[in-house]
Amino acid sequence: MKSSFDLSQASVWPLQTLASLITEMRGGAPLKPSDFTKSGVKVVPKGGIGRKGWLEVADHDLQYCSEEFANAHRANQVNDEFTLVVLRDLVPAGPSIGLIVRMRDADSWVLAQGVYGFKLNENADPSYLSQVSNTQWYRRIMNQIMVGSTQVHITNTAFKLVAIPMPEIEEQRAISAALSDVDALIAGLEKLIAKKRDLKQAAMQQLLTGQTRLPGFSGEWQAVTLNEVCWFQEGPGVRNTQFANSGVKLLNGTNIFRGSLNLDSTIRFISELEAYGPYAHFMAEEGDIVLASSGITIDRLNEKVSFVRAKDLPFCMNTSTIRFKPNPVCMAPMFLYQFLVSDDFKTQIGEVATGSAQLNFGPSHVEKVNIQIPCLDEQVEIGAVLSGMDNELAAMELRLAKTRDLKQGMMRELLTGRTRLV
Repeated sequence: MKSSFDLSQASVWPLQTLASLITEMRGGAPLKPSDFTKSGVKVVPKGGIGRKGWLEVADHDLQYCSEEFANAHRANQVNDEFTLVVLRDLVPAGPSIGLIVRMRDADSWVLAQGVYGFKLNENADPSYLSQVSNTQWYRRIMNQIMVGSTQVHITNTAFKLVAIPMPEIEEQRAISAALSDVDALIAGLEKLIAKKRDLKQAAMQQLLTGQTRLPGFSGEWQAVTLNEVCWFQEGPGVRNTQFANSGVKLLNGTNIFRGSLNLDSTIRFISELEAYGPYAHFMAEEGDIVLASSGITIDRLNEKVSFVRAKDLPFCMNTSTIRFKPNPVCMAPMFLYQFLVSDDFKTQIGEVATGSAQLNFGPSHVEKVNIQIPCLDEQVEIGAVLSGMDNELAAMELRLAKTRDLKQGMMRELLTGRTRLV
């Protein structure tokens, strides 16, 4: 289910402007880089305001200003009596603009520029507003009223004129409590998945380097370069004039994500005449391992690798992708795949690739990458262990996606009044 309905039209609740609910509003302090200190009074950053309903700032992301600065800007301070909203974003798409969260800390914080704090009257529940701010309907309104190009913002006046459906306070609290329970379940799953990913990375570090050996194996490992144990090929640069409305799909790096290929959307085509003619050498085959090699940041590299499965075919390689075929005599496919998603491969590519913000590398860089390999049988066993962990992660991520869909369905029912809790 998707929260794509028009809440203002679908809801049975009367609409009220935010101005009618807000009793006080405070803006951010004019903090300069020199005003930040290593300790003192905490600063509310834009990055701490997301979709989870509460201000969340990791310890390593905490910022401070001096007590002298804070005392000079008391009108820019908030505590847990205030609700927070972002009305300025450095990202043109404004992904966090308009999001509303609560504070847990009773201590005073200084608002950074672009962050606002406001108090609500007795007829409005801040957690209910936070849930409304996560709907696609509300997000569309924020995008409609924000102005600017590189730095987008919403004026106080425009924000306060937004009208949202408002049931009685008791029902607001019941709705927010029900949705918050699902949020807690989602947060728990996210933490569990993050922990499982960390465990997988630790297992990869141990198993792919021979630091931990599987039972029954004791032979020496061999240090080789990738070009000694597998064949790889960069996709051709298909020109815009060669794109067709239908035919054979072209694989770009954007179509690769966490072991899967998304070839149903944002896809381009090349004619069958060209695909099976001059580009036949670049047609992928089942069992190939494909990797995005351009337009990604180093931290995302291990998310941009996938096996090619029969259901994905046919498709032709395109620019910004590389495909690998392991030598069956000395390299197990799953062992190679696990190496390509490892931190070791990411580190080595990062040292030789060009580009600063985004990577750009090709076969000449890949052939310099070193890999340690045991005998083929041990490679197969290691690949099976790590693949099993991947399957567990995939099952957990599927459960997370279904839980998020469940919440969207609940929002559709509760925020429109189709299902009543009071």
